[in-house]
Amino acid sequence: MLEKMFTTKMSADKKKLQSRFSKIRSKNGKLSKVIGGILFGIIIVAIICVGVMIAVNNTKDYRMTDDEFSDYIHRPIGAIMADIDYVDGERLVFHYLEGFFVIDQQNNEIIHRINLSKLNIAGHTQGDCFTVFKIDKDGNFAYLTNEGLHDDRVAKYDNYTINLKTGEVKIGNMPDGTELFTNYAETTSVVTGIYGWCSDHCIPDGDQRTYYLTTQDSIIASIQLVTVHHEPEDNIEMRYVFGSDYVSLAQLKADIINKSLHGDEEILVNSGFIWEVSDDTVVEILNKLSETRNMKHIDIKHGNYDVRIYNIWNNANEENHLRIFVIDNYKLEIVFSMDITLDEQKYLVNMLNNPEMPQKEFYPQDIKNITHAELMINGAVYPILVRSDLEKIEETLSNAKIIKGATDCPIKGILVLTNQDGEKGMVTLATDSCAVFVTNGTYYDYSDGDNSEMFGYFGIDSEKILDLTT
Repeated sequence: MLEKMFTTKMSADKKKLQSRFSKIRSKNGKLSKVIGGILFGIIIVAIICVGVMIAVNNTKDYRMTDDEFSDYIHRPIGAIMADIDYVDGERLVFHYLEGFFVIDQQNNEIIHRINLSKLNIAGHTQGDCFTVFKIDKDGNFAYLTNEGLHDDRVAKYDNYTINLKTGEVKIGNMPDGTELFTNYAETTSVVTGIYGWCSDHCIPDGDQRTYYLTTQDSIIASIQLVTVHHEPEDNIEMRYVFGSDYVSLAQLKADIINKSLHGDEEILVNSGFIWEVSDDTVVEILNKLSETRNMKHIDIKHGNYDVRIYNIWNNANEENHLRIFVIDNYKLEIVFSMDITLDEQKYLVNMLNNPEMPQKEFYPQDIKNITHAELMINGAVYPILVRSDLEKIEETLSNAKIIKGATDCPIKGILVLTNQDGEKGMVTLATDSCAVFVTNGTYYDYSDGDNSEMFGYFGIDSEKILDLTT
């Protein structure tokens, strides 16, 4: 009886419990499906977001920012000129150093400006590894390929494709079978009456016109596109590629000086001495001024500088005084200025004019019938040791080959040469291992090896060169 009552009662409770659990499972099942769907959706969205983030992070912006562009166009022109890559009635495409540009010909506006320093390319410089710029026949794409003598060096760089319409830059090779734009010619052999320093190549457009780039100043902002219209007669059209608000380098430097003056000061008209010098000369000037003054140490970096001495008039007290300014020609900023005495000015003018230094720079074809040679490094003079070596020096330098590019070699060895007519000239030698010299901004390679033989004529070995110039 008890067993039956207990069993029956528990069975009824069991049924209720089973029913209750069944309902709970039913409700939880629907809830689980809803929650599962939501979680699945969140996961999908998260995956998409992560994918987008990865894609964004892997997409580099190669465009030149406003600050980068301003810095770029105010840099001085180096040892090479810009290259014209493509031109038609609508667009101009060219590159120079770290800049690649697409210009709207109709509106004279920059469509795309690419900062090439953000790309992993060999660059547009002298050496055994370099970047070649190619444009397809229709002017839609630019292909940047790296070439050189050593495959292992070339392999360190990437090739790129630039969409000239959108400005998109991608790593990748030029497609097989691509037809290239090849309508180039040597500027000096095609164009007569060239204005300024021109690009090596021009682009003839049939018999109608010819295009080339030129500069008549020493700053990148001064680069112009020259269009020679041939019919009915040669008519020259010139315009600045970076806009009509170009300011000359000379004016920029003058503006920098004027902005540094106090409110009551001005430069006396027709006063002033101006020299373009190396970092070594700046250090020599500062050392001289430091002899009698308690001057703060100034860090002068390797480069090219302007030294200017002006007579400054003060309207407040109606007095004048001399002031020296040193301008970094690369950054276009004053690195040093100081009032100086008349005696200091006389000393500096005499030092900077350097009457012993020849004014003429010899090109390879000028180096003939040499009767005397001496090498000057940091103020020290090294004469030729064996006169019979003069013929070797003459033969080596007169057969030097032009380098269509620049070099980062330190150019600090001044070689003064005298010919049989008594005419003096000079070339400036690289003082690392490079067999390179420069004349009036043009670089020449004078040996397949290094420069140890050349410096050996003056009793200087490779280690001593480095000791003298570092």
